[in-house]
Amino acid sequence: MNDLSFEIRSNYQLGISLIPWGASSYRRFPVRLSLPAPPCAHHPDQALELWAESGERVPSEIRPFILWPDGSVRAWEVWFPADLNLGEKKRYTLKPRSGEAERPSEPILFLSDPAHFSVSVLLSDGSRLAAEAGFSAGPRAAAPGRLATDEEQPVVLEREGKSWFRGAMIRRTWTFYPGMELSLRLMNSGPADSLSVREVRWEFDLPLGSPTRQMVQQLFHSADRSIPSARFVENDVSFVLRADAGGTRVTDIAALKDSVSNYPPYERPGAVAVSPWLAVGDASASWLLLVDEASERFPKGWRIEGRRAVVELHPLEAHPLGWRQGMSLFQRLHLVRFPPGLDGAALNTEAWAWQRPPLPRVDADRYRASGWRIPFRYEPERFPRTENVLRTAFSFSWYRGTFWWGDESDDMSLAEHLALPPDQRHRARPRNGEYDITGASAKEFARTGRGEFLRMCRNAAEHLLYTDFVGVSDDPWKEGGVPAHCREHTRGAAYPSHIWTEGLTLYYQLTGDRRALEVACRIGDFILKYLHERFPIVTATAREGGWSLIALSALYDLTREDRYLDGIRLIVDAYLNLAPDRFFPENGSFMVGIGLVGIDRARPFYRGGDIRKFIPSVLDWQIENRRTGEGLFDFHYDSEKEGACHIQVGMPEALDIGYRLTGNERYLRVAFRQFQFWQAGTLFHVVGSEDSKDSRVAAATQFTWMGCLESFAEKGWLDRMQF
Repeated sequence: MNDLSFEIRSNYQLGISLIPWGASSYRRFPVRLSLPAPPCAHHPDQALELWAESGERVPSEIRPFILWPDGSVRAWEVWFPADLNLGEKKRYTLKPRSGEAERPSEPILFLSDPAHFSVSVLLSDGSRLAAEAGFSAGPRAAAPGRLATDEEQPVVLEREGKSWFRGAMIRRTWTFYPGMELSLRLMNSGPADSLSVREVRWEFDLPLGSPTRQMVQQLFHSADRSIPSARFVENDVSFVLRADAGGTRVTDIAALKDSVSNYPPYERPGAVAVSPWLAVGDASASWLLLVDEASERFPKGWRIEGRRAVVELHPLEAHPLGWRQGMSLFQRLHLVRFPPGLDGAALNTEAWAWQRPPLPRVDADRYRASGWRIPFRYEPERFPRTENVLRTAFSFSWYRGTFWWGDESDDMSLAEHLALPPDQRHRARPRNGEYDITGASAKEFARTGRGEFLRMCRNAAEHLLYTDFVGVSDDPWKEGGVPAHCREHTRGAAYPSHIWTEGLTLYYQLTGDRRALEVACRIGDFILKYLHERFPIVTATAREGGWSLIALSALYDLTREDRYLDGIRLIVDAYLNLAPDRFFPENGSFMVGIGLVGIDRARPFYRGGDIRKFIPSVLDWQIENRRTGEGLFDFHYDSEKEGACHIQVGMPEALDIGYRLTGNERYLRVAFRQFQFWQAGTLFHVVGSEDSKDSRVAAATQFTWMGCLESFAEKGWLDRMQF
């Protein structure tokens, strides 16, 4: 049997503070991962169980998650409770079940309350739209073999018989953990391109009697403390928490029983920083409410008034929200029930467990065997300079609020934004979705096992799903698509060469987030609409069809839906009918490179033999006719300059593909020449003047070089470039 092992490790941060930013321990904490498998290795009916490296069998739920076309398992979904201490790591293995599955001696029950929720939107004209969402309440027995369950309820806010806002609420619960994860997405499906909104609220009642205490953690630098410190503050009145664009949480200083006299003049606030969690309790239970990563739609607020929990996705006192059609609000929160009287330290460590959950690590070869395209093995001890350069490309500041969301306070063009003095620009700067940062960070996580890339992947994926994807539009050529570059979200044109879908398919494989697969398929269908109704646009450039082929190939590889293969056939047939010197000779060479990469992605599914011949023939023509004297490819030809270098993205990857297909080292040597110039600082990507650390630089670096680096390393050429 193929090895099915993985590792989890504690997720924490140590720095100047004496407080470790992470859970002091994880106790029966819910962990989920997708464990990839090669074709033909595992049958979906195979019974497996989870074993710790220490030799103990671990309660688990193990199910086939994704299948190969032959019906074998491509990925297993694994849920289990983890016990882990600060700084600890553990290894686990899936093994064939040795006997009957263990059955609990007592009925296992999910946490079922709270079960009823309300969502409301206050429009600027004073009208309020509201809806209720309810789940099953009361005791619920677990289905056989199930440790985790997801329930989804639609949310529709209507006015005059029409849907103005719609979405869903998702509740996730576990048999072994006394908490729940709640997620809400709400999309503007109204009749106008933009609605002015005063307030968005999400409310529910906690199953409490008369609360006797509330607790929050205060974080501060006080005059007599040179090191960041914290204290737990207990109160018999409500705390009101707010989050700003950077994710800093504040509450009124008076509620903390504090005084401005405790702070030096330069640190005297009207509000002070606090934890992202609140706790409330009575004689029967303590409840923890955690609203983590609350900066995506800023500002936000949350509080508990008596038994009533109120989460303000847009507070009433904030600037009116210009909510554009097709754009979604999204928020995730966690609720955990504890015994009464739990102290602040125990509440805080549980909150940190959700903020920094255990980090899974699966051997990169397992991802490769299951179809992931992640060449260049992670060997930092052998390639320190190269790995450092790659990691530096991902070092841009990626807050959840990195992008403009698009409300009226941010309703300006990029040029207007850049014209402002730096100190007047929003902290949330515009970014660029080009080259698929979601996919690049997913592959880097699989390649290196570094958890920072998994978090980046989730943040990028969720921003694409809820802020940039156009779920509803009066324009049929925007609905189901993503406007170019994602810079201004739902504003602007959507067309196939600037829509990136592969990352969503990888994110789905990592997390099981069904919304990611749904949106990826809708984007794929949007591309198909272009193929069937505006085909000349798709074949206008090599890049247009290249990115379409990458998207459709990723979708077909995952879903095996015939409509995506039909779209692949249309583009491949059109491109392969062109002679090498007619394969878009007027395009920038980087566009040709992307087109060739796209054709190669389709090679396993259609006309593989013809593609193997076609790609080298186009590369030969490009090498002979589109290179400058120093060996770079030109963006366009200028006779005075004898070429004009600009963007080189994708062409090195296309050259490596040519080398892999033919074994001809000539292609690899041309690619190595590009690599030498890249190491020398040649501009290979467009970088916005407002910030040199752009997400597309990271994505383009991953897309352009990973295949080449693997080939260079095999030849020994990479060793000489390390110092």
